[in-house]
Amino acid sequence: MIKLLKELKASTKSLRIVRALHNKTDNLKVRKVIDILFILCGLLKLAIRKKKQFKPELLEKIAIVGIVKNEGPYLKEWIEYHKLLGVSKFYIYDNASTDNTADILKEFIEDGSLRYQYVSGVAHQMDVYNAALEIARKNEEYLLFLDADEFVFLQNNSANLLESIQKIFRKDSHIGGIAINWLVFGSANHKEKPKGLVTQNYFFRSKEDFEVNVHVKTICDPRKVAGVLNPHYPEYLFNYYAVDQRFNKVFGAFNRGGINQNIRINHYFTKSREEFILKRNRGMADSNRVRDPKEFEIHDKNDVYDDSMKRYKKDLERRCDFEG
Repeated sequence: MIKLLKELKASTKSLRIVRALHNKTDNLKVRKVIDILFILCGLLKLAIRKKKQFKPELLEKIAIVGIVKNEGPYLKEWIEYHKLLGVSKFYIYDNASTDNTADILKEFIEDGSLRYQYVSGVAHQMDVYNAALEIARKNEEYLLFLDADEFVFLQNNSANLLESIQKIFRKDSHIGGIAINWLVFGSANHKEKPKGLVTQNYFFRSKEDFEVNVHVKTICDPRKVAGVLNPHYPEYLFNYYAVDQRFNKVFGAFNRGGINQNIRINHYFTKSREEFILKRNRGMADSNRVRDPKEFEIHDKNDVYDDSMKRYKKDLERRCDFEG
């Protein structure tokens, strides 16, 4: 019953008209009223989706969706890095940035690898994720929900993310998504923003048992998803579910058993103290609150030296026009 209610709620929030109405108000209570008013439409959409047949074949493309605000200096590296892994499309929603985000993304917009949309107001992360789900479903792409401080990393030295996830989806046609755990990287004792690339400046991380590493992000097959209520974990249609890389089922935003498996997410949560202050000032993408300054100390874990990202150094410096 709880799963069905979540499916219904997610289906309602994914409706185009609901997303459009959310965009007209920053009042979160009003948005909840909008959701309630359209619950029957969400039920109808859910019923239609469940009856609709789709080809069971594996998908052949991967897209990433992200919502960003004043993260321009980091985006080129983030995009070029994930292109190295085989990601072919990026859906970037710019939440009223006042830096040079739009200019930096221009080259990717022009080459067709990035779809850009400007979004104003607060707490629109679920709306843009649901919008991207609809696009990726139509384009037959796996969709990865990712922030600009998160980098997917394959520990087995494979550069092909698509092949890695296809092996998992191939195991069972009821698998709707793969839950991938964080591994938090600390500041490496940088007080100020260092020159160069994020992936080459921060080589110290938390231990695997750091509590925050139970968080997951998801790469899903959009055909099997009802919608998104949580930035970490979408709601799947009936008979579909998420797994980790050992094929253990995952229900929700946390998975203790998935920490430091082959595919992980290097989460550069703090970067330097200077950069964390700027991050805090940007606010949150999924709410209207500001981060607690104590979050720097909580996440600034520099317990393990991990320079595995060095394998991408030359390619990234070349792609980002940077000389180390």
